[in-house]
Amino acid sequence: MSVPASKACATDALPACNPLPRIERFTEPTYPPIVERGGMHDPVSVILLFTITSRGAVIDVRVVQIDTEFHADEFAAQAREAIATIQFERISAPCRGRMRVVFKIANP
Repeated sequence: MSVPASKACATDALPACNPLPRIERFTEPTYPPIVERGGMHDPVSVILLFTITSRGAVIDVRVVQIDTEFHADEFAAQAREAIATIQFERISAPCRGRMRVVFKIANP
């Protein structure tokens, strides 16, 4: 499911990070508990765009695609939270990042 385009974001004007800087810290996303309790155990993929600052912080996170309509808001919130925890290595200038977050349950 594609997410409708929203208002312009600072990320839009930046060059793409190619490749992404090295990740120094990242917290794995958790499968939304309400979805797991509801019986859904399928893998779900969320694609996000964001800005990486020169200090390696992540800001301006937005979801651009989710491959399910079932509890999409919960998956989007968990994915945004996970991406916001990333600390990249320092870079010379801010750039635009794109990343896919995949939610899986190890043993359903």
